[in-house]
Amino acid sequence: MTANRLLTYSLTLLLALLLLQGCTADTLPGGTDTPPTSGGDEDGSGVYVSVVVNADGGTQTRATGSPKPGEEGDGNWPGENHENAVHNLFLYFFDGGEDGNGKRKGINADGNTPIIGPIEFSLGDNLYGTGTRYYTEPQEIDGMEIGKTYDVLAITNLDGVKMSMDFYTLGELRDAASAEAITHTTGNMAWFVMSSANPTFDAAKRINSVEITGDNSKNNPATVSIDVERLAARIDCHVNEGGEYEVEGTEGDKVILQALVTVNKYTMNDKNLETKGYYERSYWFKRVSKDTELAAGMAVNYLGDELPADGTGPAANYVIGPMTLTPPDIKDRGDDLQPYDHSFYYNKDDMSHWQKNWVSIDTLESEITSEQDGVTYHRLDYVEENVLPAEMLDDPTNREYYCTGVMFKANYIPAGFEDKQDKSFYWYQGKAYATLDDIPVDGIDSSNYEDYGIVYYFGGTCYYTYWIRHADDGDPAKISPMEYAIVRNNIYQLNVRSINGIGSVTPTGDTQVLVSVYVEDWTDIPTNPVEW
Repeated sequence: MTANRLLTYSLTLLLALLLLQGCTADTLPGGTDTPPTSGGDEDGSGVYVSVVVNADGGTQTRATGSPKPGEEGDGNWPGENHENAVHNLFLYFFDGGEDGNGKRKGINADGNTPIIGPIEFSLGDNLYGTGTRYYTEPQEIDGMEIGKTYDVLAITNLDGVKMSMDFYTLGELRDAASAEAITHTTGNMAWFVMSSANPTFDAAKRINSVEITGDNSKNNPATVSIDVERLAARIDCHVNEGGEYEVEGTEGDKVILQALVTVNKYTMNDKNLETKGYYERSYWFKRVSKDTELAAGMAVNYLGDELPADGTGPAANYVIGPMTLTPPDIKDRGDDLQPYDHSFYYNKDDMSHWQKNWVSIDTLESEITSEQDGVTYHRLDYVEENVLPAEMLDDPTNREYYCTGVMFKANYIPAGFEDKQDKSFYWYQGKAYATLDDIPVDGIDSSNYEDYGIVYYFGGTCYYTYWIRHADDGDPAKISPMEYAIVRNNIYQLNVRSINGIGSVTPTGDTQVLVSVYVEDWTDIPTNPVEW
């Protein structure tokens, strides 16, 4: 089962990833919130089922290493109440049968298996609970039979008006996808789409599977527990007070971080459906490859774990996101036949997509928090799954287009410029000059200085970009599977620890940084140093 996963990165700029993990309680909670059951005569002769939904887990954060490969990453974080809330619930039942060892096949059963559903529940109507535990009233479900065992899959917080919820086979259900990982974004509230997370289907333990016994009734329903995880991931950041840093390796240069913004967010949504297909949406249910070989139409393992299971060594398989097997072209084709037009899905090379979303340091520090090793991180943004093949990302240009990252806007103040009213300067061979006349190069003027490698920083403004890493392979010279990625239900924590140089003069530039990374489930990831 996937816990809330946390990734922490030190950015000597530092980043962390946070993931949430569902718990596995298999009994209905008691107390005053327990829904009433009917007294007197039993109604009807159908099959009744009651469901417990667990939206959060209790695993502890691990605090060592760079972002670790594997399912557990670097730890867990519980999330906020609104991130865990279940507002509606859709259930699908099916009989997936058993494998040769007598274990339920569950979601990985034959794709032609017929399903029963959706069975819909709404909070306050026939769904109850708060925090991270929700449970349903006993529900009569047509099509289920006494003496049979059924598996169940769940999806929550969908806006059913925007899409069909009807599926006839398990294969159709497994291919279901949402245009949004977060719905009902009104005011400060939002509904986080969550889906089944636990790969275990066990009727004896009432985990994702339920046996319909002969004494089943409305007053004695079959009960089953389902863990769910968010389709979205979260990015949290920590910066020095006031965003101020001494630049390492200089004699008094300073940087003051002013604002930050997420770039290269995967942006598929419903307005795209007139020209794009459903396959670009975020899959309801997590899917992983069996190894690191990728191919269109390949077999996948649904609700499978990231490998290796113990987190040692480089990642041994992929999480399959909507763009993993069919990455979009970088350049617009300029015709009506562009199913993989890059700018349609990502936002970095079109500044208008993200420029309005700058978050000031003051605003950042007022946002909700996570913690790691005594450091407090503040939420920057929510993002959707974004996984590309490692071979594509070997090319730094491709990383600039495909990898989700965080851009920082800063003021660079060279030593001696603190008291200058005009903070603009020219930069040449690692040194700042107030005017072109101060630079020891003959023949330069305002028309040709760029030909000499001289850069003009207006107002001292510069930019730093950090591409988020999900699984560290320990080899800075090699790009491994899942090294740069965004995976559902993770919190990526970035801690800007130090800055080692000047940033790029334009927001489309890419100033390199050195990063140590940890990964955890919505959950925190231990701190990793990132350096510019």
